[in-house]
Amino acid sequence: MHINVTIPTFNRADGPLQRAIEGALAQTHIDLSVTVVDDGSTDATAAVLRQYASDDRFAAIRLGRNVGTARAKNVGLYLGRYDAITFHDSDDVPSVDKAML
Repeated sequence: MHINVTIPTFNRADGPLQRAIEGALAQTHIDLSVTVVDDGSTDATAAVLRQYASDDRFAAIRLGRNVGTARAKNVGLYLGRYDAITFHDSDDVPSVDKAML
């Protein structure tokens, strides 16, 4: 079963976002992908996201303007490919077993 961890974010480039992405990618569940929905950030979020572009398990979506967490999550729901989905905040590090079934 493929699980997607969707992380909505807004202006978290100063450190929390990178830790959240690395925590999501470190999940013990093998069939997993991570999608970050950048909710119109005006800081260096795009630069942080580019660091993960070569990881096949990672995808980034940039919204043209800030629409709020709920709408950013809906974008992840709509555009993601998954059998199951979980959301994670961009300022927190998930437990390695968060995506466990």
